Amino acid sequence: YLRSDFPRIPLPPDMATFRTLAALGEKLVALHLLRDPALQSGGPAYPVSGAHMVEKIRYETGATLTPTPLPLAGEGLKSGKVWINTTQYFDGIDPETFAFRIGGYQVLEKWLKDRKGRTLTIDDIAHYRKIAVALARTRALMREVDAAAAPLFA
Repeated sequence: YLRSDFPRIPLPPDMATFRTLAALGEKLVALHLLRDPALQSGGPAYPVSGAHMVEKIRYETGATLTPTPLPLAGEGLKSGKVWINTTQYFDGIDPETFAFRIGGYQVLEKWLKDRKGRTLTIDDIAHYRKIAVALARTRALMREVDAAAAPLFA
């Protein structure tokens, strides 16, 4: 719609709604900049040692998990594996998080594709795990933002 008009930013009807949305926005910024302290622990497992070479990326869905580190309200999490080569994978990434897009890109897939042919370092592995947690928490936070912003679109 930007071709036909300017973007519209709805104003909150009261200060309480504004403060709620501002607090949620602050949480989103901390997640997207990977500065949220909650990102320091948890995340998908990386259980198999090896060369850490990113060769062929594929996603595989497995059995249903009990929501341990990242419970998303009302969702049964599916255990998903993101394979980086024939033997190594990140385990515990649900399909919705793997498919999550920001700016038109599937974030978790693109991050690995950009490193195809490279060996992941320990820092790279930790960074990818943080990104996965941040995206899962972003999805949950987006539901809160939608609920808090509902009065703006009523």
